[in-house]
Amino acid sequence: MNNPVHHNVKQGESDWHALRDTHFTASESSAMMGDSEYTTRTDLLNRKASGVAEAIDAATAARFRAGHEAEAAARPIAERIVGEELYPATVTLQYEELPLLASCDGLTLLGEIAWEHKLWNESDAVSVRQGIVPRKHIWQLEQQLLVTGAVRTLFMLSDGTEDRCVYCWYEPQPGLFEKLIAGWRQFAVDLADYEPTVIVEPPMPATPDDLPLLELDIVGSVRDTNLGTWQQVVAARIAGINTDLQTDQDFADAEGMVKFLKVGEQDIVKAKAAAIAQTKSIDELFQAVDRLKDQMREKRLELEKLVKARKNEIRFEIAAAALGQVMAHAANIAEGFDRRLRAPDVLESKFRQDCIEAMKGKRNVAALHDAASATATQWKLDLTAKAQLMTINIRHFDDLIEDEAQAMLFPDVGSLVHKDLQDFEATVKARIADAKAAEQAKREAAEKAEAARREQEAATAAAQANAKPATAETSPTVSAPANDPAPAPETVETPTYPAPSEPEDAGDLSAGEIALDVADVGVRLGESGIEVAIREGNGDLIVVPLTIEQATQVRDQLTRKIREERKAQEAA
Repeated sequence: MNNPVHHNVKQGESDWHALRDTHFTASESSAMMGDSEYTTRTDLLNRKASGVAEAIDAATAARFRAGHEAEAAARPIAERIVGEELYPATVTLQYEELPLLASCDGLTLLGEIAWEHKLWNESDAVSVRQGIVPRKHIWQLEQQLLVTGAVRTLFMLSDGTEDRCVYCWYEPQPGLFEKLIAGWRQFAVDLADYEPTVIVEPPMPATPDDLPLLELDIVGSVRDTNLGTWQQVVAARIAGINTDLQTDQDFADAEGMVKFLKVGEQDIVKAKAAAIAQTKSIDELFQAVDRLKDQMREKRLELEKLVKARKNEIRFEIAAAALGQVMAHAANIAEGFDRRLRAPDVLESKFRQDCIEAMKGKRNVAALHDAASATATQWKLDLTAKAQLMTINIRHFDDLIEDEAQAMLFPDVGSLVHKDLQDFEATVKARIADAKAAEQAKREAAEKAEAARREQEAATAAAQANAKPATAETSPTVSAPANDPAPAPETVETPTYPAPSEPEDAGDLSAGEIALDVADVGVRLGESGIEVAIREGNGDLIVVPLTIEQATQVRDQLTRKIREERKAQEAA
């Protein structure tokens, strides 16, 4: 974005108009956004594309003149409120690809405060008294602040007097700047493809020639009547009515003919009533009159139905054309969209509903086109805004993700990108943090398990390294005197091992290698590891060093043997 450029031009003169012709101006922004009371967006496109200035009628010129006079008279009031002198300013700014312009009624010397004056309007004054700038003026103020770099604007309504003068301060509103820029970008796209249309005055209905006066002069019999001639004229008129309605002129003619036929019906009723007042004996005359009346009524109702049906058809045709523009815009967005995401969709039924709603109350084709165009523009702006938000979020997502594993945490990224940026970022960071915490906890648990396993292996290895021969022949024996009772083997508190179970493969120590004719068995934790002390039936004490696995196998075998002997004793 470049710096603002101040131009030495006087508002209203030719060089000022020439500058406006090449820029998107603040005073045009309300029409561009569809919020102007005086100019439609289509009118603005026509004017910008054709280069033809809008015709100013006498009433508009008078309004402009009154506004300039009130502005000049109100300037001292505004300067007193601001506390500084205010200078008229015309400023341009090249915002990326957009050439923007703002003409300010007043700007302080340092450009920090702008002043915008509008001619007194009682309904707008109610809003300003509450500190609210009417929506139709907001876009102009937003663009003035953007282009000039001012911090705030003094918005004033007055007729140039203190008695009818209200004001409020305006500062940039969140989100409106982005909408303004998006609006001008879409306008620039539409302008590049726009084909100017010729603006014509609304058509006036063709007025049918008046029917000849129907005369029914009856005195007991039909004395005088021009009913035959009148009937021929009416029949010819009915036959000449156009029922193929295509243009605004066709619709206007048809509506005029409806009114004409209705008047003809009323004339017949009046003539018949006059004839009836003279006599009641001429049945043939009355039947002819009734037939004519029925013909005119039938044609009138047919025209009314045609007008209504064709108007509905045209509304749907215009809505369909506008929908095509929106669909084309959505297709352009999708063309270069990130493949991980689904481009914003167009809900066709909702668009048609919005279009038909916007066209309610519009009485000519031009107004229907304006309403549909405004609806299509708003939809295109919404689609662009959604696509931009999704693009910003997915790019930020790529910056936050460290590897493919983290990307796998977000199978729903296509839904998440619709969140606003701050919410989206918070969601992504929280999910990544949770995953990292879970991974760290898993890693710590694995490290603890590995440390425990290594400690166990080290203890087992140490026990095996210090182990003594595990056979009875090489184990020392201790003989006790025959008359003395055999001392009990030394026992110590032992670690908890699995409960006795049926022995599986005993490995190196089979049941045949252990003498099971024992008087007593003890287990202790000796210097070389686990030691099993066995006192045989003859009183000899055998101490055998074992590994944990061997000790468990011996314990299981002894326990089974003891249980079997007990069962045998109980059975005996």
